[in-house]
Amino acid sequence: MAVSGGFFDDPAVTNYACGGWPLQGAIPYGPDENGLYLNNEIWSPWIPIAGAGNLYLLQYAVYRDLPLDALTFYTWHVRMRDAALGNCPVLWGTMDFVYYGPGKDWYRQQNNISPYIAAGADDI
Repeated sequence: MAVSGGFFDDPAVTNYACGGWPLQGAIPYGPDENGLYLNNEIWSPWIPIAGAGNLYLLQYAVYRDLPLDALTFYTWHVRMRDAALGNCPVLWGTMDFVYYGPGKDWYRQQNNISPYIAAGADDI
């Protein structure tokens, strides 16, 4: 089971008002009164590794109303927990890319995360 969600502002403050969704709050755009931008993270609970094979794909849906000039991006990181390491999590792995897209569409993102999962890992 994965956790999903995100931060959306009060529609009276930051209103999306696009595509017939006038009551949908939007992600705040630009710096706040303190000069800070939003840095939102969504973490999944540990997912047990089951089955055979060594191909791991991270797949998720993202709504892309993210033109480049908005400077709002999405990215991913993955790590594993390994019994051989005392069941402790290892460092985060990522391709160090940021993603965006102005399409105003739901996009199914898929990434091969196999290089970041060692043989014998119990969870990701």
